[in-house]
Amino acid sequence: MKPRHFLIPVVVLVLIFAFIRFQNAKAASTVLVPNADVTTQWPVLGGTADSSCSGTHCTRVDEGATPNDNDYVGTGTSGTGDEVEVYELSTVGGVESASKVDVVIRGFIATVGGSVRDAVSVNLRVNGTLQTAVEIKPSSSGYTDQTVSFSGDWTQADVDSMRVELTRKVLFGTGGSPGDRDDDLRVSNVSATLTYFQVINYSQTAYRWFNHNTSYGKDTLGWWDTAWKSRRIINFDNPGATENLTNFPVLVYLDPTKVDYDKTQNGGQDIRFVDQDGAVLHHEIKTWNEADKSEVWVKIPQLDAGKNDFIYMYYDNPAATDGQNKTGVWSNGYSSVYHLEEHNPGKGGVDIYKDATANALHCDDIVDDFNKEDKIGASQSFRNAEGDWISECGNQGITTNTLTLEAWVKMASTAGEIDRFVTIHQKGVADGATIRHEGNGVLRFYFFDTGGTARSVSVSSTLSVNEWAHVAATYDGSTIRVYKNGVQVGSTAITATIRSTDD
Repeated sequence: MKPRHFLIPVVVLVLIFAFIRFQNAKAASTVLVPNADVTTQWPVLGGTADSSCSGTHCTRVDEGATPNDNDYVGTGTSGTGDEVEVYELSTVGGVESASKVDVVIRGFIATVGGSVRDAVSVNLRVNGTLQTAVEIKPSSSGYTDQTVSFSGDWTQADVDSMRVELTRKVLFGTGGSPGDRDDDLRVSNVSATLTYFQVINYSQTAYRWFNHNTSYGKDTLGWWDTAWKSRRIINFDNPGATENLTNFPVLVYLDPTKVDYDKTQNGGQDIRFVDQDGAVLHHEIKTWNEADKSEVWVKIPQLDAGKNDFIYMYYDNPAATDGQNKTGVWSNGYSSVYHLEEHNPGKGGVDIYKDATANALHCDDIVDDFNKEDKIGASQSFRNAEGDWISECGNQGITTNTLTLEAWVKMASTAGEIDRFVTIHQKGVADGATIRHEGNGVLRFYFFDTGGTARSVSVSSTLSVNEWAHVAATYDGSTIRVYKNGVQVGSTAITATIRSTDD
């Protein structure tokens, strides 16, 4: 019989510091055309393109897909100083975010009055704010297209507000007078190609997802494998992190609003998580429920502090085999991980509770209640009065002087009783470490040093009734730290050596 040395009355998991955002969008582009001229400064008009034109000034630049050079607005050659033409642009709906506007000006200098041609300063105004202007010089031999690009991170409201501003810049050369308008600049067409994320629905028969939002990174991979017909971008909003996370298990939640279950296999066997460089990431399906929420652990190679990032989730391949690698998810220094989702009525089962790591340190069942609703999937319910606990989890001893214990817990009562959450020790010996409820909401972590002295930190008024909390404690050889829901709630400086457990 295995020695009783490892008590685990609740699930042992990792805390997710990086938040996950699904982006329900795909990359798209559209051409925006002028739908109003809001100034009257360029006085020369040609053509009759605008049937609603009245008064002294109207749009007159061509609004069609094919430029019509007979319709134009021009500066003329009289007067002094600069002039500004401002054009409102048509818009497009369903914009998640826009990243680029390419403004195309079709221009011509019909009359050149001096040795130096006048120029046009092109700018984009977004919600009243001008971008950085770019100066162009139209050709004097005929109408030509010239493109000016602007980059940003714009919303639907920003796109709706966009205007193109054309400023005639009066230049002069030898023999010219400063400020003289001696060139007739003409513009027959103004358009803008908008690059943006388009919000879409899931009624489409097939689609592919591309990422051009440079705040998360660029899609340099292309399509990973054409056998998978659909993919999602999973963005990590991680600006608040202060340290890099390496080989970090992240919990991904899926539901019918985030994935089309009609295009996945019944157990999610065809899902794959792929990094930006094409590397397939290890994942473990914790729960798969096509009617509601699914939960998948994914091991992320690197989440940089203070930066956003993204990965892909591929699916929609009926021929794919199960791609899970459960032990690969939990290979970064984890001694054991227990989800506690197993169903085993009564007590006495051997190796019922499975260790998700490759160490296979499975636990025996001494718990009556099972399949309770957990913070993450199913869980177990432990009652002191019934002597509920989980034990005999293989020969798992403490052999290093650094340690982390953590668990999701929900207290039915915070009365004076002691509730152990995670305990590692050898029966009958003052060794190992424990994180537990000390009574009345007090959270305590302690370990025994080589002299048999308990070294501990206690935090008062930490745990509440009927409230899920992630509790964790660490020791790095010099400091004990205790956390609740990712926030440090207690610490003490201790230099000691943890008394090892042999088995």
